Amino acid sequence: MNAEMIRHIESQLKDLKLKGILGCYRDIAEKASMSKLGYEEYLSLLLEEELKGRNERSVRAKIHKAKVPCSIFS
Repeated sequence: MNAEMIRHIESQLKDLKLKGILGCYRDIAEKASMSKLGYEEYLSLLLEEELKGRNERSVRAKIHKAKVPCSIFS
């Protein structure tokens, strides 16, 4: 993938607020290519990472909003 395409994809991901995919799409693309995954499997892995990140951020926000000390989770 060339640098211009990478910048374009990253710009689109930022505009769509897809932080989870933005952080991992290159690694997953490389692994998918080496494993010869189909488009659907690749897309599923990207979406899984996005969902995982959103869930983690949601839990952190709820804990923060509830003013629960983070030290109890360590």
